Amino acid sequence: MRNFYDLHTHSFYSDGDCSPVIVAKIAKKNNLRGVVLTDHDTILGWQDFFQTAQVLNFFTVQGIEITSQLFGVDLHILGYSQNFNVAMLSPFLKEARCIAFQRAQAIARKLKEKNIADLDIETLQRKKGNNAILRKYDIVKTIAFNYVISIEQAGKLINNPGDIAYVPHNKKKVLSAKAVIDLIHKANGIAVLAHPGEIAQKEQNGEKKMLDIIDEMIQLGIDGLEVFSSFHSKKQEKEFLKITKKFKLVKTGGSDFHGAIHAPKITLGASGIDEVVWQEFLFKLPK
Repeated sequence: MRNFYDLHTHSFYSDGDCSPVIVAKIAKKNNLRGVVLTDHDTILGWQDFFQTAQVLNFFTVQGIEITSQLFGVDLHILGYSQNFNVAMLSPFLKEARCIAFQRAQAIARKLKEKNIADLDIETLQRKKGNNAILRKYDIVKTIAFNYVISIEQAGKLINNPGDIAYVPHNKKKVLSAKAVIDLIHKANGIAVLAHPGEIAQKEQNGEKKMLDIIDEMIQLGIDGLEVFSSFHSKKQEKEFLKITKKFKLVKTGGSDFHGAIHAPKITLGASGIDEVVWQEFLFKLPK
């Protein structure tokens, strides 16, 4: 399959390395016909991305990626629309910024307690923008720059459970999968479960957990699955295709591009969908 369309990418407005303009220019350089910017919990990059896409003459729609939870597992749900109701999304976006800032503060406290780093999270937030979402990656980059260590070394301090300054999502404040699906629907979008194959890689009894989650997400009203992903094997892709066909779900695909520093092994357009699937996807989007 020729991946002319990449429906899952990130800019520096969430946890990518590049501006939305640069993401668009890389897409054009890689001969893609369409790309969607799906930053985590923010829409700040939309305007720059849309304007550049128009100038460079490739297709795009509005996208976002929202963290949720189900069965104790952190899940990412992609939202797509040709015309999101931003007023409906705004309260969520404001709360997401607040939660992310509080998490960043908790990480900074742990780093200081362990005499590893002394970070000013308020200054970091101002530099990124008061309306921007502060991600773990912003802290990782700051540590790497200020203390002259690699991105990989800095990431090992905070990224995963067991790391010395890791802080989990506040389970009481992270929206349930049902709440995220409902939010996207109310905002005039479709909801797609991102990289479900990653569940199998990260969880105990991963394959069973993955299938149980997919089954429950279908019951909750998910519209589609990200079938094609940098995280998926060919076997998983075939399995997800069967599920989308059986339950009449939307098929999507994307690289989950973050940039050459954050995720050097994932290039823009490395995974995605062809022209036929793109047209099917557009047909399913609310007008």
